Amino acid sequence: MRRELKAARQALGARERIAAAEGLARQLAALPELSRRGHVAGYWAMDGEIPLHAVMPRLADGVVWCLPRLVDGKRLLFAPWRAGDALVANRFGIPEPDLAPSSCLAPEDMGVVLAPLVGFDRAGHRLGTGGGYYDRSFAFRKHAPAPPLLVGVGYAMQELDAIQAQAWDVPMDLVATESELIDCAPRGGWSECMRYWLMKSEPDEFSIHDLERVGTEPWTGVRNYQARNFMRDGMKPGDRILFYHSNTKVPGVAGIAEVASTAYPDPTQFDPRSDYHDPKATREEPRWMMVDVSFVEKFDDVVSLEEIKSIADELDEFALVRRGNRLSVMPVAERHYKRILALKPKSKRSKR
Repeated sequence: MRRELKAARQALGARERIAAAEGLARQLAALPELSRRGHVAGYWAMDGEIPLHAVMPRLADGVVWCLPRLVDGKRLLFAPWRAGDALVANRFGIPEPDLAPSSCLAPEDMGVVLAPLVGFDRAGHRLGTGGGYYDRSFAFRKHAPAPPLLVGVGYAMQELDAIQAQAWDVPMDLVATESELIDCAPRGGWSECMRYWLMKSEPDEFSIHDLERVGTEPWTGVRNYQARNFMRDGMKPGDRILFYHSNTKVPGVAGIAEVASTAYPDPTQFDPRSDYHDPKATREEPRWMMVDVSFVEKFDDVVSLEEIKSIADELDEFALVRRGNRLSVMPVAERHYKRILALKPKSKRSKR
């Protein structure tokens, strides 16, 4: 099947390929994530893949275009690239930015990923080259919502009725062709599902007790780009939050909160008196976003990090139990959220 699909796209003439690239760019222009500041991963078109040259000029100011770089022969990192920057061919002959891996970005740092397709179906299943590079690199997305938003890119003729998914396959959120932008997510669309998050706070500064007292609190002071992207691009009102006490004697989940607003600029970035002031931020072009968070429930006892780590084998790809992860805001798969709630004490105090 891969051979036949590759042969079909290789048979396209230059005029057809250029027309398809223009059509693809028009379809992607409807994607709001491409109009926001952040990192977008593209690809260098090879072997008849639909080119992205018409997409790049349409990106909004503040969007950083990145290209994949194969590392260790099995995983992808992403390097910022502009036309004219140096490229080197990898072992497959695909041009990559001439940057050391230490200067590249992790898959989690991307806001949007445009992944080339050999074949696809409308459920978001894809046929790639068969190397599994995207599936390995974005395995964390199997159990967590965007970002990054995964967008498969291909010609309309590459659509198949159905692709049998394997356990390791990571489905696309959307597929973009020259004629259509296909929403692949189940349950009425990727933007409509309730999502789950974990947000960390040092209890000496702001605890679940404080949130219970005030009811709703603006979540100011986040200064990590990936955490900001989660709030800006992923959160919506009604999403549930595991409220996590960090940097304390017994760190762990202390209660439940709820996202109470869409994302908006964090005012502390504009305040020279604030510890979170950013002199490069302006009200016309804010760099940092936040949401409001509302109280839902306080646990009688913290579900400790030690308890959570004791069931780590049930929480595959959960960022909290991954070594070296220091994010203060992270997505949580629904099944992981429910499993952690099962560890809480039976009695509770709740606003509803």
